[in-house]
Amino acid sequence: MHNPKQEKDFNTALKSHKWRKNHMPEPDMMGAEANETEATTDAKKSSTVPRGWNYAGQQAKPFQIHAHFPTEVEVLRLPADMPKVLLSQLALHKIFVIVGAIELEVGWLGIARREGKDFVIDDVFLFEQDVSFGHTELTTDSMSNIMQEVLKRPDGEHVFNNTRFWGHSHGSGGTDPSQQDNRTMSIFKNFGADFFIRGIFNRTGDINFSIYDFKRGMAFHRAPWKLEGKAPTKPAYEKMFYQLRQEMAEKVIHYTPAHAAIVYPAVSVGILSRFVGLKTRAGNGTHNIAKR
Repeated sequence: MHNPKQEKDFNTALKSHKWRKNHMPEPDMMGAEANETEATTDAKKSSTVPRGWNYAGQQAKPFQIHAHFPTEVEVLRLPADMPKVLLSQLALHKIFVIVGAIELEVGWLGIARREGKDFVIDDVFLFEQDVSFGHTELTTDSMSNIMQEVLKRPDGEHVFNNTRFWGHSHGSGGTDPSQQDNRTMSIFKNFGADFFIRGIFNRTGDINFSIYDFKRGMAFHRAPWKLEGKAPTKPAYEKMFYQLRQEMAEKVIHYTPAHAAIVYPAVSVGILSRFVGLKTRAGNGTHNIAKR
């Protein structure tokens, strides 16, 4: 028999926080209990399950191979045949001019080769590009266009077959690679290169080389490097300085050349790099060209 008073008392109790806490299941259990089958209900009655736990198979998905996560390998000890980058004086001085001429990110390519276990960067060259404060990249299409232009040069075939270095500046930022920097390296592998070197430079004197040895299936980050060969003479450097500035004006969008005196690299004492025929003076841990 319907009793209005009992129904009112029950509705009042249902709204009570204390009653719900003592008599109703936790929220994460409500959904599970609503979907239980008779077999699950029987299993629940025959076993004690702590409050808040889910019954096996209700919410957990089957384990699967993580195809979307690449396998990582940690090297606990550097190999005895650790390769290094041998950077020619010519390449170093060209890079110094390029990085110093613009605060935006700017990129270049270079000619490189194997020499035993090491890798030599002989020369670098600019290509047409649009730059910004946080962006410079190569794509498959842009790389194809660059190589087509390279083949038009007198030494085009040699440059085409030995382009194995991509360098770029991070302006005044750090030299850690971005995700885009890492993705770009797959482009060079797709071009059939057996190795490729990436160099990230900044305006505060930092260099971060990575050697991607596709033949061995290994990549060496923050690889050691040293200078090779003789530095250009003062007349040769001055000629290169103005030529590169003019080339940047023609190929680098958003770069406006400004009149500036020639700046010579300051190279750490440990590298012992000098300009031929010029006196040097030490200052703050560097060899600076005294004559400007």
